[in-house]
Amino acid sequence: MLLIAACGIAVGLALFVSRPAAAQVLQPVPPDSACKLCHIDSTETITLTSGETLNAGIDPVQLDDSVHGVHAAAPVFCTDCHRPQQRYQYPHQANPAESLSEFEAEIAGNCQQCHTTEELHNPGHLQAKDNPNVPNCVDCHGGHDVAPAAAFEADPVGTCQTCHQEIADPHIAEVHAEIVSNLG
Repeated sequence: MLLIAACGIAVGLALFVSRPAAAQVLQPVPPDSACKLCHIDSTETITLTSGETLNAGIDPVQLDDSVHGVHAAAPVFCTDCHRPQQRYQYPHQANPAESLSEFEAEIAGNCQQCHTTEELHNPGHLQAKDNPNVPNCVDCHGGHDVAPAAAFEADPVGTCQTCHQEIADPHIAEVHAEIVSNLG
């Protein structure tokens, strides 16, 4: 609790130092450094309505090593994925997601803001779009630990088997053939 208070004070001071009174009414979206003040290596959790817990902390090494980290072709900021930006200003508004899958689906919906090239999408992506019964972007690619596309292309079956261990399912062979044919 003390950590949350300290983060709040630090972010508040960072946002309001040397600003005219008019600028203090609306808080700007914090830069990543402000987000990271509280969220790097935090053990804080958020309990959703479903009773599931959402980890509010991030692993800085995992994030930096991801395709959205230090090796990204263009800068990727926290609020590029965590939208709407108003909800993620400090102090944070309550997140309306009632379950972890609902939260991940909301974040995954934001992936399409940058990842728009349809021809790069395999059948799994196209089926997942706007379908809550199909895994979303975060389910397969992760959140803060997104691997390069080449890693998924190198082992598409292994990626799917993260959830689908039962290879005897005849449907898996059909989906596998379709995915592999679209990778080349």
